[in-house]
Amino acid sequence: MDSKAPFKQSPPPSVVANKPAATLLHFATDLESSVRNGGEVNHSDLEYYTLRANDPSQFPVGTLAQDTAHQLESIGRRIWNTFLRKQGGVFDEERSRSELRFCLRARLFGYLLLGIGLVQRPEANAAQSTAYLIRLGLALSKVCIKHSDLGSARIALQKITEYLSCRSGCISPAGGDNAVIRQSDHACYYILRIALSWKDDRLDLAEHMYAKATQHTPYIDTGTRMTLVHVLTQIGESIVAKSNPLDAAPWFRRAAAESRAYSDNNRDTLGTEADMRTHQQTQLKAHWGLVQCLAGLKSREPLQEALSVVQAAQAEFGERRIEVLEMLVAVQTAQGNATDALTDLLEGLLS
Repeated sequence: MDSKAPFKQSPPPSVVANKPAATLLHFATDLESSVRNGGEVNHSDLEYYTLRANDPSQFPVGTLAQDTAHQLESIGRRIWNTFLRKQGGVFDEERSRSELRFCLRARLFGYLLLGIGLVQRPEANAAQSTAYLIRLGLALSKVCIKHSDLGSARIALQKITEYLSCRSGCISPAGGDNAVIRQSDHACYYILRIALSWKDDRLDLAEHMYAKATQHTPYIDTGTRMTLVHVLTQIGESIVAKSNPLDAAPWFRRAAAESRAYSDNNRDTLGTEADMRTHQQTQLKAHWGLVQCLAGLKSREPLQEALSVVQAAQAEFGERRIEVLEMLVAVQTAQGNATDALTDLLEGLLS
């Protein structure tokens, strides 16, 4: 997500009256210059100044001169865009993981400066500014979690928490940020919180965040819902990998339930046939994970539930679909009689 604005050269940080802001601007200017000239940047320095930029006590609202706020916004935007482009380069095996982490941390630093600047500008539209910062933060948090930069993800999500709270008191302009978009932003936020909690090995917190997310999921589009299904399925798979199918089953149940939650109208929003195939594969993976867990328990009630899941998949995707036949084989094998389903599966694989 590129952050666009006309280029505006910042005045020298030495003329900035606010000392914390001047310090950040000085480092940001050096960072920008080093990247432009191919110089080295100390990773520890970036870490230090990122933490300073994340200290809200340094920049109470209304304490910065407008010119300083503009400087922070401008250079923060440029740093975000610079490292977004660097991150978008081809990262082959020869380019270290630390380089990607550095790009993500630099984007976080730029995001924090941009946020300080926008929040300090009274002439800026508060509703538009917070909505903009929320969506930048969501995009950053998602990629940080994907690449396991959990420290950066935590900071970005904490800033989003603040912006969501701030936006609740803003009056949206006509045609601007509306209630459905707000609900969707909240849902995306909680989905990322679920993923982060899981990566932190805090399944209790992930469960709490899922409960929060369900208050907003009726408003999300199909793509976002499939992201939620994917995260829930990954959690289930990670628990199964630890040989604990009983604990994994609730996560697969949630994933399967969410995958069925979209309406016929939502299906029309998927767009291309490739989107539809991806969506179906996500659904099938959630159903398959649940069936495997339940079949592995090999007791009467779980097997009945597994059979119900298979029947729902048959109605949704067709009885002859390979993935559905594999589910049926798993259930019938657990019941001790997989002959018919196995024959159908082999015919399907050979056809």
